[in-house]
Order: sequence, then structure tokens, then C-alpha cells
Amino acid sequence: VVYIRSLKKGNIIDLKNIEDSIEEDNYIKCKNASLKVIERSAKTQKEIQNKLKAKMYSDETIQRVMEFLKSYGFADDEKYIKMYIRDKIKRYGRNKIKYMLAAKGIEQGLLSSVMQDIDPEDEISSAKSFAQKKIKTINCSDDKRKAYKKLFDFLRGKGYTVNVIKIVLKDIFDENNLGGETYWKRSEE
Repeated sequence: VVYIRSLKKGNIIDLKNIEDSIEEDNYIKCKNASLKVIERSAKTQKEIQNKLKAKMYSDETIQRVMEFLKSYGFADDEKYIKMYIRDKIKRYGRNKIKYMLAAKGIEQGLLSSVMQDIDPEDEISSAKSFAQKKIKTINCSDDKRKAYKKLFDFLRGKGYTVNVIKIVLKDIFDENNLGGETYWKRSEE
């Protein structure tokens, strides 16, 4: 700031110049803090703002820094959502991912538009993989209804939609000769 403002010993500095220098210094510190936040891992715009607010920077300074980050593509929520979905779709269903992103401060409009891009086949294949592993731990010989409910609740807890769960469970029960037809007829009625 001393260099930028050409401050030298003996110069007379007015109050406005001092305030501008302090504001510029805070902006530089805030910008550096934001870059440290995003260098560790990708963050949403809301997460970056919250971290900067916690460090007691003014809203005006944070807004300037956010403009800087957006201009260089460091704070792009749409890019973040796509990356997040690509990572999490292997472990969670669309509902859970949507909930986790909403908790990170993503706007509902943006979230809804990007969530439509999730490939249903990817979601079905990951749900089927989980169901195949889980069915091995469930005693299906005693009560098939309980096995169905346990698998359904397990996949629901992972965030999969009812439609995806029905498709997966039908396949799993058919593959394991557990006679899932009776459950499908009841759920469709």
C-alpha cells in the first residue's frame, strides 16, 4: 500500500487518503485470505463469504473480493455443483446430493437446473451396486417383505428416489430369485 500510494516520509496525508489506504490494505488481505481458502479445496460462493465474514472483513470488501474471484473463475457455483455431483453420485442419490448442496448455500434455481443433468443410468447403477452389497448382509430366507423394506429404507437413506429404488429392487429380487413380483403389484396399486 505504501508503494501504491507513493507514501514517503515527510508527506502530508489527509484523512481521506488514510481511509483509502486502509480500505485498499483490507482488500488485499481479504483477497489473500480468500485465495488461501480456495487453494485447499473448492468452495461455494456462500462458503467463501462465510469464511471471510468470520475473519471480520466488511461486507463491501467481501463483495469486491467475490467480484475478483468470479472474474477469474475461482468462485463459480455451477462448476462447483457439476464437480460435486460427479464425485458424490457414486455414493449418494439425487435427493441426498441436492440436500448437501443446499446446505452449502447453493441457490435452489441453479441447483434444480443442474440436478436435471444427472444421468439416471449412473444413479441406477450406483444404487444397484449398493443394493447388491447390502442384500448379502440381510437374511432373505426368513421374511422377504422385511428384506425388501430393509433394502428400500437403506437406499432411501442414501438419497435415491422412489422410482430408482423400485427399478433397482425389482432387478435385485429377480436376480436373486426372491420373487419380487408381489411387492411390485402392491406398490403400483
